[in-house]
Amino acid sequence: MSYPYSETASRSAAHRVERWGMKEIEVYPWIVSLGGAVAQWLNRHRETRWASSIVQGVSAVRACYAAWLNDDSSGARTALLGDLALLRLYGERAGALALVGAIDRIIGVIQSFPAARPTILVADDEFDILDLMANLLQSAGYDVLPAAHVEDALSILEKSLQVDLLVTDIVFPGERNGFALAQIARQMRPGLKLLYTTGFFAISDPEAMPVVPAPLLRKPFRAEQLTAEVSAVLLSSDAPALI
Repeated sequence: MSYPYSETASRSAAHRVERWGMKEIEVYPWIVSLGGAVAQWLNRHRETRWASSIVQGVSAVRACYAAWLNDDSSGARTALLGDLALLRLYGERAGALALVGAIDRIIGVIQSFPAARPTILVADDEFDILDLMANLLQSAGYDVLPAAHVEDALSILEKSLQVDLLVTDIVFPGERNGFALAQIARQMRPGLKLLYTTGFFAISDPEAMPVVPAPLLRKPFRAEQLTAEVSAVLLSSDAPALI
């Protein structure tokens, strides 16, 4: 693990705290625990399809953590949260529960530091679309927490992480769809703002489209359409009513 400081006995904890403040105290132990969780998982699953993605993801997280220690800008924080969220997706797909738990703790601690930009929870069961949306919103300066399943999104909300906007697809496999996710999410957080995305109604009769209890962005959409809609919803004064 490479950091912008030496971990030898000659560099005391007091010196590190003086240099990097509360980030060092509150985040670094969890970064260490993340490395341990990854090492444990790789010992048993090194040949699985997700191993290389997880290794690359951990390297990206370490680099972003080192950058964030020296940079209080929203961009550095957003990059670190984005890489953590992507690594969490890899861990969830690989069934690495200890890794996912370690990442959730790190995200929670980082979000305890003041944020300069809103945090957006993006839920979509199509991994490529989810990754694309997360990257577009991160590039626009937002903190992004991606979720590939309704249950993942609810888990993030249950952990009391900062979430200003839920962007969710409507159609998901299983019993709960995007409407159900929104209803539960708004019960948990009454002021949460909502934006729906869907390709399901793209070729349907517009008159037959059901009433959506939040703004709807149809797929496929352009990058500027996504960012403009997100900005408009975040700037709106009232959260939409649920049906």
